Amino acid sequence: MHYITFLYETTREEWLSSADSIELRGYNPCTWASSEFSDLQLPVNALAYNICPTSRDIYLDRVINQETEQTWERYKGRVIDKIYKLIHKECKEYASTSTASDFDLYNYLTGKSDTILDVAKDRYKDVLKKIPQLPAGPDVTRFDEALKKIVLFEALVTAARMNFELARMQAANPEHIFQEYFEFNTDFKLAARHQGFTPPATPDFIYRHKVMGDIKSGKWHQFMEYTVVAYALAFEEHTGDDMDFGVILHVDLPQSRLVPAHYHTDLIFLDDKKREKFFALRDRKLQIVADESDPGTPATKDECNPECPFLSSCWDA
Repeated sequence: MHYITFLYETTREEWLSSADSIELRGYNPCTWASSEFSDLQLPVNALAYNICPTSRDIYLDRVINQETEQTWERYKGRVIDKIYKLIHKECKEYASTSTASDFDLYNYLTGKSDTILDVAKDRYKDVLKKIPQLPAGPDVTRFDEALKKIVLFEALVTAARMNFELARMQAANPEHIFQEYFEFNTDFKLAARHQGFTPPATPDFIYRHKVMGDIKSGKWHQFMEYTVVAYALAFEEHTGDDMDFGVILHVDLPQSRLVPAHYHTDLIFLDDKKREKFFALRDRKLQIVADESDPGTPATKDECNPECPFLSSCWDA
């Protein structure tokens, strides 16, 4: 997650001059869901998840209330998400209690690696128990080893930036430096009923009150960007402030690398075109749930995404 600090500083300038072009802000009534849906709110993730060409997933999930099985991929995603937040918490606490003369964040954080991973996995042990068929033992071991790459990389990135700033200052305060460069809020709760979102809407992180962030793993899908668009709209409705940028921290853990891969992680300018596309998806899904109308399956199974959790419900029933 701290990787985002470098991304923001190296790419934001190219977009800053375009920020004034955004008109479809979340606090603007023209962006709100129709008044016919005033008593209906749905979670951001449900509205932004565009896995099905006909949006039948929202019908099966919210009208039929059909349960989906827990999966190994879903478990891995939750653990990865938790690890990043624990890393930020550990770094913040360490910076607040250390001095320039004894600051050694890299060794501190790598020394806490096993504890961080154990806490994250323990948080979702109940999810693990509900997975019908776990992968073979070697796959589980490889995942555990791969998680250590996250801690190692975040330790390298954070310690490098902190030490760079410490080296430039005679009177250096690690806590102040950390607050300036790693201002991540991971506990922001947003109320955005006008957007049609179930309260509270809880983004994975907000960086410097300027960048809306979400953590994703697994196969990359372009529709993942809808999530940060939605949270940006929720932020604007909740605070009345503008949110121009988003970022998907997409985490891949290839065996061929010693560090995580963030191939699809870029600073996203949340322009009106992206917002309009999300409004169309949101309104379609709200309409389906409000009418309790089954939009039907795509014409053929080949049109379906093989990762859709309702694939067997639509075609194998």
